[in-house]
Amino acid sequence: MKEVDILNDQPADPERLQAGHLTEHSETQRLESAVEQISKMEQLRPEVWSQLTETQREWSLRHVGERLSHIYECPVPPVIASDLGKNAGIYSAPEYLARMDHQEFRSNDVYEALDTYCHEFRHAYQHEMADRYKSTFRHLCHDETAAVQWAENFRPGHYVEGDGYRTQPVEKDAWDFASKIVERVRGRQQLNTQM
Repeated sequence: MKEVDILNDQPADPERLQAGHLTEHSETQRLESAVEQISKMEQLRPEVWSQLTETQREWSLRHVGERLSHIYECPVPPVIASDLGKNAGIYSAPEYLARMDHQEFRSNDVYEALDTYCHEFRHAYQHEMADRYKSTFRHLCHDETAAVQWAENFRPGHYVEGDGYRTQPVEKDAWDFASKIVERVRGRQQLNTQM
């Protein structure tokens, strides 16, 4: 695959690649790779998921995280089951930890659990890119424009609760990312079942 600068789809700068060893792929390529990898996971097929224990389901989502971590070139946030009340999932940046409500692991809806995990993983990725942008590792950001928006949104007092929650940059991106993954994984699984 030809390496390109993701900001303008031009040939990648070889010096930039050597400096940080960042794999240059577009967000579309990373997303497609993630969908391909996740779709192959047997334990995420609905008929298999429904037979798994809560612990096995948690383990399965950790493996989703490992695949996403490799593709998105950022550390994988551990996922643990917690009592979160009204929240399906929460990402904690200081702990680099994704928490998912126990109900997500008790439900036989694999796509709901996958959606929640992918949403929280994306927040970990956003924090990683925002932190890189603010550091000497700026050259390791996949998309500096997005990293700037995320860094601004994460600044104290800039994250919105209530009205505007889903339209702020970090939430809009996380919701979009998770829904694309789930929609495409579901589509591939259904297509494979019909064959």
